[in-house]
Amino acid sequence: MTTTLILSDVHLDPGRPEDYAIVESVIAREAIDALWILGDLFEAWVGDDGAEQADLRLAAFLCSRPYPVYWTPGNRDFLVGAEFGALCGWISLSPSQRLNCGLNLLVRHGDEWCTDDTAYQRFRAEVRTPAWQQSFLQQPLTVRRSIAQEMRQASQLAQTTARPDILDVTEHSVRVDACDHHAQLVIHGHTHRPGLHLNGSYLRAVTSDWHQAATVIRLIDTASECRVEQVVCDTNRSSVQATATWQVGSPEWNLN
Repeated sequence: MTTTLILSDVHLDPGRPEDYAIVESVIAREAIDALWILGDLFEAWVGDDGAEQADLRLAAFLCSRPYPVYWTPGNRDFLVGAEFGALCGWISLSPSQRLNCGLNLLVRHGDEWCTDDTAYQRFRAEVRTPAWQQSFLQQPLTVRRSIAQEMRQASQLAQTTARPDILDVTEHSVRVDACDHHAQLVIHGHTHRPGLHLNGSYLRAVTSDWHQAATVIRLIDTASECRVEQVVCDTNRSSVQATATWQVGSPEWNLN
């Protein structure tokens, strides 16, 4: 049996050091075999040279885990580099996974599936190019931090004026990707809309942000079944809110 804790969208900011202690506490009390971080661990990342003491302490904590820690970047921390990654000791997470029970799993941050938000997709395509990133990282740290603050403010303004459906993933985009990877399970973050959604041939499990209570995914994988638990965490305890189970030989997910 393999138990994996999956989280995203913690949005850690050195200006709120208490949040670092909360995420470490939640992770430390879980009896797991692996930890997956699906991006936006940080509110913003302007380069590894901008890591502050709270970030470095978190890196040491992650590196000390007695199990592997896997990572994929989000839209806020796609500039996390190899230097900081080495301090964390994490491993790049492959989007396509094969579980012990035989299921195919597709895992992403999720912003790439918000395809109805065409303005964001144009911005995303620009900032993910090597040329943009090289130009940005060559600027002084103070300038980068100022640019990041302006980007966050622009993003917050855009979210207040956008239609709510635009800020969610487009199910068609998820379905196409799931079909391409023959996935029966899809897990992502980004939207801050936690839940377990049954969509025909696959289950879509979504993590939350951590601004209120954190909703994470606990994936329990055995040779005979896969159990997906939607878990709400606070500083003192965790509680399972919903579950979905798939058993070998079963034609579909059992959602409850």
